[in-house]
Amino acid sequence: MKRILTFCLLICLIIPFNLKSQDQEEPQVGCHFTKQKVHCEALTEEQERYVRATKARSDTFNILNYDIRLNVTDFANKRISGHCIVKFTPKMDNLDFINLDLEALTTDSVLQDGLPISFDIASPFLKVNLNQTISIGDTVSLDIYYRGTPITSSSGFGGFYFEDNIAYNLGIGLNDSPHNYGRAWYPCFDNFVERATYDFTIIAPPGMKGYAIGEFIDETVDLDNRNIRRYRMNQLLPTYLTGIAVSTYTSYEFVYDALDGPIPVRLVGKPAQMNNFKESFQQLGDAIDVFEKWYGPYIWSHVGYVLTTRGAMEHSTSIAYPASSVDNGKPSNRLMSHELCHHWWGNMLSPETQADMWIKEGNAEYGAHLFVEYTEGTDAFAQEVKANNLKTIKTAHLDDDGYKALSPMPQEQTYGTTTYNKGAAMIHNMRAFLQDSLFASGQRKMLEDNLYANLNAHTYQEQMSLATGVDMTDYFNNWVFNPGWADYEIDSLRSTQSGGDWQVQTFVQQKLRGTSQIHKQDPVWVRFIGSELQYEDRRFVADEEFSEFDVTIPFQPVAASINPDNHLNIASFVDGGKIYTGKTFSSGNTRISLDFNKLVDTSLLYVEHHWTAPDPMLVNPQNIQLSSTSYWNVVGIIHEGSLVKANINYSKGNELDNELLLVNEDSLLLMYRPDASAEWSVYAHYVQWKFSPTDGNGFLKIDELLPGQYALAKGPQPISATDNLSTATNIQLFPNPAQEEIYLSSATLIAGTYQYKVFGLQRQLFQQGLMQNVQGDPAISIKDLPEGHFYIQLIDVRSGKVSTAAFQKF
Repeated sequence: MKRILTFCLLICLIIPFNLKSQDQEEPQVGCHFTKQKVHCEALTEEQERYVRATKARSDTFNILNYDIRLNVTDFANKRISGHCIVKFTPKMDNLDFINLDLEALTTDSVLQDGLPISFDIASPFLKVNLNQTISIGDTVSLDIYYRGTPITSSSGFGGFYFEDNIAYNLGIGLNDSPHNYGRAWYPCFDNFVERATYDFTIIAPPGMKGYAIGEFIDETVDLDNRNIRRYRMNQLLPTYLTGIAVSTYTSYEFVYDALDGPIPVRLVGKPAQMNNFKESFQQLGDAIDVFEKWYGPYIWSHVGYVLTTRGAMEHSTSIAYPASSVDNGKPSNRLMSHELCHHWWGNMLSPETQADMWIKEGNAEYGAHLFVEYTEGTDAFAQEVKANNLKTIKTAHLDDDGYKALSPMPQEQTYGTTTYNKGAAMIHNMRAFLQDSLFASGQRKMLEDNLYANLNAHTYQEQMSLATGVDMTDYFNNWVFNPGWADYEIDSLRSTQSGGDWQVQTFVQQKLRGTSQIHKQDPVWVRFIGSELQYEDRRFVADEEFSEFDVTIPFQPVAASINPDNHLNIASFVDGGKIYTGKTFSSGNTRISLDFNKLVDTSLLYVEHHWTAPDPMLVNPQNIQLSSTSYWNVVGIIHEGSLVKANINYSKGNELDNELLLVNEDSLLLMYRPDASAEWSVYAHYVQWKFSPTDGNGFLKIDELLPGQYALAKGPQPISATDNLSTATNIQLFPNPAQEEIYLSSATLIAGTYQYKVFGLQRQLFQQGLMQNVQGDPAISIKDLPEGHFYIQLIDVRSGKVSTAAFQKF
């Protein structure tokens, strides 16, 4: 019964600490979450040649327009038939053929000037032999007739689908090379580089309608009651951004009065879906406004979404959107805003190759964060950005086979966590590097200057430098071309009074995670805290492993915290603020929960959790192993007479704790030092609670939390099967045998604080505890022990020295 009650108590203690993070977790649906689950294979030599050839063709021909006339009436057999007029002009002289992409569809004939010409099929290539040699300045149109069952990607995302009585395409094939998937339903140059205008004529079965990107032209019904609708896209797009959808669709259309003028909106779905669709999209206007605010006017004819069955894809003006995301009218604002943001990042400009997919995906995912800032405020935005960075630092290197730079991204990790989540985190860091006004104006000008262009990371760097007048070399070297993270720690403060103000020297150390390259010119924010709970934030630039900067503030600082509002995504996380009696604080970001059950006055406290190694121990006679992965810094004001308690969870399944728990958890220690100038020692005010003696999970219950640094460590090994405990007599005990209590002789102890552990002959742990401020002959109760022989292990928390002795209970 006693064990059951203890277990229930532990569960009650732990559950509240996790409720906040669970409640805030948003269901992960949509294109970016679907894509992250797909692991692409490395390209074969043949695929490499194909990708290079696909891109290189844009240097030989320029496609001007595709006129696509598609019959989508054979739902029963999942077949399409098409007539595509490809209009192009050569970029060099004396060309007599053109290679187009068309995969798994049958080409019936190709006409030039109304006459048949020869062609060769070696899927995915369609080589058309022109009827005469052409040169720069010529314009040619080819009529290509084709049919068949279109392909879909083996990844489950990409290609042309017939499902749930809908025919539609998704313009990216996750497992395919190249990823562009226009070739699944019309002949084209299928790469990120080549852009053209488009005409669409969609023939749908009776009772159905076809929708496509671009402006609606007209609608007719033929003698067979087939619905025929035409659209025109006047703006230049690569093939992957073209899209159609055919079903028993209806549309809800209205005009939104956006920041830069009225914008038509078209929501397309089946009739039974439309109420939920409209309910789910109530904040679409906010998304339009926030992106016009940051990135400039919406340049497309209208905003459009069409409900399909799987994934989301940013086809310009006709976003394929999963119907499951509007079920019951629930909003999926992250997905809705991410896809809309692609109309700036991806649709106005595209990455040159998949190796820089982060340019469009990182910016679009950060757009979803900007939407939160716009609709919910700065505090919610800071938490959103922090949660994204925490997810990234926890999982990106596990998901993506190691720490990866954003550019160039290997083929295998094109759609990984690094591309999406770290991409968004690093766009936030670009904002920190430039600050808000210059970030917004620079991104806007960069988009304007590169409209309908394609970029790689190097040209992005050059264009942002031109747009802002700021050399972006250090930013890109730090956060784009370099894997991992930098972290920053305040070493010390020195302050002197000057009139009514204080001059403060601040010494900051840079640390690294997942990289060996010291960052240059990183902007770092420091919050200086005064004794009256006042604070001032200052921004400075860190340029070396050790940096110093001077500031003037109107009070003497007694503490300082680094990056408290997460202006910069680094390898540490901060939570905190004002605290008062009865308040609790649980932070999934910092792995610590606080209990303010005895405060004499309101206090100010911040907890920093650093995902980098703490400073090493300089004096370490017991060979204590400090964590090499993380530590905490508790910063702020706790008034004299106040008491703050804390819990730190540990887990053998947590990457940060694994190295300390490989053998068991009995040797786990909590180390402490009051500041960076002091030496580490075992903390005196905690006890260890285990969920199970051997599962490697539990928590450290801190009875009194003090400002300073904390780190987990592995101490001297506890009693093991190889120890000869029967002769361990370097502690004197009396009486021995004993019944109620044993006393430790002061002749073999020095005054101090000790942890003790009592083991049986089979090395099982029976009890443990902490003896503080030991003087005289301290007593340990053994009344709950069964009769038998035992051993006691004593650890001096100051020096780490371990002593043992044997005794008998009767």
